[in-house]
Amino acid sequence: MADVREQSAERIEQTATKLFADRGFDAVSVRDIARAAQVPVSAINYYFGSKEALYRECARKLAQQYVAEARARLDAGEGLRGVLEHYLDFAAGNVRLIKMWLDLQLSGDADAQAYSNREILGPVSRVLLDALASSGEMSIDRRLQMLSFVGAVVLGAILTDEQMESLTETQAEAARGRWRDEILRRL
Repeated sequence: MADVREQSAERIEQTATKLFADRGFDAVSVRDIARAAQVPVSAINYYFGSKEALYRECARKLAQQYVAEARARLDAGEGLRGVLEHYLDFAAGNVRLIKMWLDLQLSGDADAQAYSNREILGPVSRVLLDALASSGEMSIDRRLQMLSFVGAVVLGAILTDEQMESLTETQAEAARGRWRDEILRRL
């Protein structure tokens, strides 16, 4: 029985993550999530308590996935470059996390912002700073470079292909590749 409950909660979470990322928090209703996940509306409230709590949990789980993968790379001795490459790849493949984090940050809700800082940005920042520390380069300049790196990755993840092409006057895929190489070269 526990497996069925876990599967339902996981299906709700996966479905909600996709819907929230595609449409944004306000444009997705609990009924939309229930319909897409093929569960009753009451299941969402049962497992998560509210739409807001579900949204936060979706974002937190994505951040946890990145942190676990990045920590494994760091523990395997890949160092700063390996963790940064993984960050770029993860952000590119999980644009929804970036969008959800920004949505929480820009919501104007102090609780949502605090949650985002504590459960998403905090753990991600810690693993990036640990990677920087492993390189032995904890100067102010290197920390500022890391902050710029995070901002560039966020920007690269949320720009549409059309926006990227208008900024770079080249095909989005090629521009993203050059941008990725340039970001890594500077760090």
